[in-house]
Amino acid sequence: MRRKIRNICVSFIFILCFFEVNAQQSNVELAKIAFISQRLKLTSEQTPLFWPLYNEYNDKKAAIKLQIKKLSLENFNEKVTDSEILNDIKKLYILKQKELEIEKEFSEKCLKILTPKQFAELYQAERDFKIMLIKKLGEN
Repeated sequence: MRRKIRNICVSFIFILCFFEVNAQQSNVELAKIAFISQRLKLTSEQTPLFWPLYNEYNDKKAAIKLQIKKLSLENFNEKVTDSEILNDIKKLYILKQKELEIEKEFSEKCLKILTPKQFAELYQAERDFKIMLIKKLGEN
């Protein structure tokens, strides 16, 4: 009986932690949207055009980074053969090229929505937000 109660408690704690992490992620995303919107001084016309584009760009970028991380170059161990390493190097270059194409496509589309100054500010705002987030996490 105690074991069953313990398992229920552990499951309950796990569920609470899961919801807490999801809530924190949502809060971080909302804070990022507010931070970037304020820094770029997005107009009411720009906002509904910019955010879907930005989110799509971030999703594509994250997918590429995940693929790169899965390569044996990132997870190197002694069991990886030379041919696997060479193959992964080729894949890495293809993925980096794809990443560059995504970046270029995003900038071209973004510059139809934002001014060049706003676009330049976007990169600085992203860096500043990350720094702010790291400092916040360090305080907690």
